Amino acid sequence: MLAQLPNYEIQLRRYSTNMKGGISTIIETPGALVHGAIYAIRRTELDTMDQLENVNKGLYLRQTFCVLGEDQTWHLADFYRVAQPAGPSPPAASYLALMLQGAAEHELPADYIAGLRALAPAPKLRCRAPAR
Repeated sequence: MLAQLPNYEIQLRRYSTNMKGGISTIIETPGALVHGAIYAIRRTELDTMDQLENVNKGLYLRQTFCVLGEDQTWHLADFYRVAQPAGPSPPAASYLALMLQGAAEHELPADYIAGLRALAPAPKLRCRAPAR
């Protein structure tokens, strides 16, 4: 089910040495809106996700929020947040590509997807010497 988290936004506030760039978290931002999808999963799957997100090492926190579902009712949803936000950092290209792929697959609003695309840094322009 699609859902929205009001008064938060996606920011790239942790640098991943493995991915060589910034990865996301949610940061409280009045008036902002995070779009996404929520899933019902088993407790064992949640425990596995905690391990993958290094909750036990203090890299991420799992916190529960109220999100507004597409059914217009409020649902509890767990989010993984960077424990000690820093940065921001330019996004890891492969990480941003996964975020954009997921947003497109779930048909999130076009303006939201455009906002995710805008997280990518502008390409560096290189000057070339004129040919002689």
